[in-house]
Amino acid sequence: MWFTDNPWPPIVLFACLAVVFFAIWTSKRRNILLVAAAAMLVLGGATYVLEKSIVTDEELVERELLQMTDAFHQHDIDGTLEFISVQAEPIRGYVRQAGDLLTEIHTLRITDVDVELLAEGSRAKTHFRANGEATAIAVGRHRFSTRWELTWQREGETWKVIDVERLDPISGETITPFSWQ
Repeated sequence: MWFTDNPWPPIVLFACLAVVFFAIWTSKRRNILLVAAAAMLVLGGATYVLEKSIVTDEELVERELLQMTDAFHQHDIDGTLEFISVQAEPIRGYVRQAGDLLTEIHTLRITDVDVELLAEGSRAKTHFRANGEATAIAVGRHRFSTRWELTWQREGETWKVIDVERLDPISGETITPFSWQ
């Protein structure tokens, strides 16, 4: 596991050290201090490049979540189902029902994504909010604020959803998937 999912704290640290070395160099005029300042800037850049090249399991699961919700936003039900395990037939049925009930998803915003690895990295839980506006057959155009918890399982080299829990956006209690809350 990589020591940070966010490259900015070490980059800021290296930048601050570069400024300190440069400030000391302006008064002492010792070349080694200028070299140290330049080295700190190079280390900051290298940290950014290294962070972008290392993809953690948490980042993979988050990427899968965003791709799945993007497919759902595009009303691509078959594309959405690709992210759900074939053994999770009830969930696949919910997705199909949602596709039948919604005629158009105007906006969909995914926020507050949190990924937690479980079972020695073979499972993961994602907790997130999905807000937006959609047109449903029964109620017409409707704004929605939802909160979800998905359980993912590694299947080969990919992550697939095996359980879905819809949560009340305020209390966090479990509610039915098609509740209009």
